[in-house]
Amino acid sequence: MKQELIITSAIAALLATSAVSATAKNATLLSPSGNISVAVEDAPDGNLTFSISANGEKLLLPSQIAMDFEGGKKARKIKSTSIKKDIKESFDAPFYRNPHFTTQCNELTVRLTDGNSVTFRAYDDGVAYRFSTDGKTGNVVTDEKALYNVAGNPTPPMRRLRRLWRSRISTPSHRSVARRLCSRSSQRLSTMATG
Repeated sequence: MKQELIITSAIAALLATSAVSATAKNATLLSPSGNISVAVEDAPDGNLTFSISANGEKLLLPSQIAMDFEGGKKARKIKSTSIKKDIKESFDAPFYRNPHFTTQCNELTVRLTDGNSVTFRAYDDGVAYRFSTDGKTGNVVTDEKALYNVAGNPTPPMRRLRRLWRSRISTPSHRSVARRLCSRSSQRLSTMATG
């Protein structure tokens, strides 16, 4: 009786696991400390979306990402997901302010119905993603989409940029170029926020 229960439970767990990975419509990844969360979902229009929260506050609302490869299908639905936890990497960076540093993250790989995949990494201080091809659809990228939907009404730190540019630019002609760039950036960002 006990062996029959164990075997039945093992089969049920195996079926549940394969069903979840085969029909997954969303997945969530947490950073090692748990303060950053990445949610990946299928969008109704067939694109993949992801959102980011930090300490429970939404930073990035569902944002579409996609990459098309030459000869590839356009379907981008989630086929399956897998998570690797506690990835630690060390890097030597002789030209960086720290000559050696170590990173730690958790990784979510989302395999798509077109045969390609997207890998998300959640660090304690940020998120990264990258597309990978299966090699069957070709290696030539024909189109890329990244529509970031930032939460709230963010304002760029233009005053800080102006101060930084003024302190590093010595000639008056370069200063006027920096001023024009700052004012154009402010105008573009204000029209983006309203329109």
